Amino acid sequence: MKLYHKYASWWHVLSTPEEYKEEATLYWDIIRQYKPDVRTALELGSGGGNNAYYLKKHVEMTLVDKSAEMLAASKKINPNCIHLVGDMRTIKLEKMFDLVFIHDAIGYMTTEQDLAKVFQVAYQHLAPNGLLVVVPDDFTETFEAGTYQGGNDTDQGSVRYLEWVTDQDPTDNLVEVEYLYMMKDTQGKVQTAHDSAVYGLFSKQTWQELLQQTGFEVHFEPVEHTEVETNERFALVALKSA
Repeated sequence: MKLYHKYASWWHVLSTPEEYKEEATLYWDIIRQYKPDVRTALELGSGGGNNAYYLKKHVEMTLVDKSAEMLAASKKINPNCIHLVGDMRTIKLEKMFDLVFIHDAIGYMTTEQDLAKVFQVAYQHLAPNGLLVVVPDDFTETFEAGTYQGGNDTDQGSVRYLEWVTDQDPTDNLVEVEYLYMMKDTQGKVQTAHDSAVYGLFSKQTWQELLQQTGFEVHFEPVEHTEVETNERFALVALKSA
């Protein structure tokens, strides 16, 4: 997507770290519930680093993303975190972690084979008794098509966006999304951009089975905050045995 490359410098105008505070706090509460002694964390698909902005206060974080431009944006707000370019399906690091965290970037996995590869990477990078936390945007059971809009005004500029979410074929595991952005810089110059994306959509049972096949013990934890309806979003909490 162009937003993650050509327009990555606009990320923290479109999606400010402050917008993630409530959500990241909920994730940390879930993490502490299952593993209160966590010290090190690997985030796969870390993007602009908005979750890491809060989680780094509690753990030493290594951030991995496919986009060097998004990692550059993350470095501005997370200068003390380790940033590495890599694919969550294939990356191999010479280090083990107490926690692997994956936010909505998991949505770019469009096949069960992709998901299985990510779970295997997570398993291989977790220390004994390690914890994997994955937060998909949707499951088959909770998905709803819709149109969303928003934006922010900051001292770095202003952004407005339109997001159009559809499921063109309910029989497959794919969701199609169109994005339109309008970006106004501090001099008042406006530019527009269009992005298209395809995301994977899987049932809770599929997620659970794939994680169990990897060797994890799986739990579903509700994620409820002011921007999410009750029973709409869940975090998958997967435990690696000793």
